[in-house]
Amino acid sequence: MMEFWEGWEAVCLLISVISVIGTAILIMAAKLFSLKELEQGAKAELTFAISTVFIVLFLVLAVNFADSLATEFAKESSKIIFGREMHANNFWEVSKLYMNNIYECYLFFEKILVAIDAPVSTIARLNFSALMFDPVGAYTFGMMHEFITNILGLLYYFKWGYKLMIKTVDFFFYIGFPILFPTGVALRAFPPTRGTGAYIMAFSIGIYFIFPIAYLLAIGVMQSPFFCPTFFLKFVPLLLDPCETEDINIFGLVFSWVMGNLEFINVFFKEFIPGLLREVCLNLCIFPFVALMITFSFVNSGSSLFGANIPEVGRGLVKLI
Repeated sequence: MMEFWEGWEAVCLLISVISVIGTAILIMAAKLFSLKELEQGAKAELTFAISTVFIVLFLVLAVNFADSLATEFAKESSKIIFGREMHANNFWEVSKLYMNNIYECYLFFEKILVAIDAPVSTIARLNFSALMFDPVGAYTFGMMHEFITNILGLLYYFKWGYKLMIKTVDFFFYIGFPILFPTGVALRAFPPTRGTGAYIMAFSIGIYFIFPIAYLLAIGVMQSPFFCPTFFLKFVPLLLDPCETEDINIFGLVFSWVMGNLEFINVFFKEFIPGLLREVCLNLCIFPFVALMITFSFVNSGSSLFGANIPEVGRGLVKLI
């Protein structure tokens, strides 16, 4: 599993066993002092304590099996998606490998957009005097600059949304089983905090298992894996000297550069950019949101499986989503 804290299995088992021992001692004390009500309550608590032990044992086996399965899945799927074998320890790392493939493609497209926008924005800001008339601007290049700016703004929105999602899920994922799950087991051992503990346990399982698996299933069901497109047309960027931006010859220089790369620019904006926006929106926004909905649905229903009886929290969670 993760190397963040490798002793979470022993901690969870220790907490659950201590809960069973403590409840058994309470039953013996109640019998010794002839406290029938306390004895009945302790016997009911013993049932929850023993069930916690079995739940922990089952999840330890399930986590280890899922991690080994994810490792094999990553090896086989990476050959299909990336063309080479890649290693992953769990399903979340497999999901991040796929997302990172799209993100790297986005960065490549971003560099091309900036390279196209650099000379276009320079010429769009210049005004020229023609035959003693009022200054004339490069209106067409201004429109092109605004178009590229809008695309970059939309891509930046997807970029920061992707980074926020990755960092947030990473935080909850890597503290889920090492910290949150033992905490949930400990809270489940006490009647006043049993609902909270069960909810934390369900949340840890949902983040570790359900979210990455739901994301991968959404990709497999709704579309084929994403491949970054390959450019067969040649693109030559134009580097301008800032000291020459006032020279009127710069207009002819940029115009000849645009005409030389016109075929590439047309194909890039008509075919590649719409496809990139669609893929980025689907894989980095829509599919993670679908996986998040499935995850919180599991948390809402799975918490009752672990002994929680707090439906109002579940209803509020659904309303929040």
